[in-house]
Amino acid sequence: MDLLYLIRFALSISDYWHPHSEIQTDFLSDKIGRYPVSMEAKADYPGPLGDEEVRIVVGSSGKTPASSTVDIILYGLGTRGAFIRMRDERCYQKLVSDLRWLASHGS
Repeated sequence: MDLLYLIRFALSISDYWHPHSEIQTDFLSDKIGRYPVSMEAKADYPGPLGDEEVRIVVGSSGKTPASSTVDIILYGLGTRGAFIRMRDERCYQKLVSDLRWLASHGS
């Protein structure tokens, strides 16, 4: 296990991959709203985008960058939450890219 990760965890220091969790207070309403746990920190992914405009990551094995269904879902939840809150066209376009990728690659 990574020593830096253990130190950050012990000191409760968040980072992109391990953000502080914020519980949404408006998710219990009778309409479709935000996800119960805020994933908006995932919306501003600092890494590269693939050909289909979705986030790609390089695993710990150092192999070819690839998109992961789980990662795309997390990014999508974050982007969706950001879009609901801000109504930003950029968030909407990122969400549409994620949904298209999931429709063609998700299983």
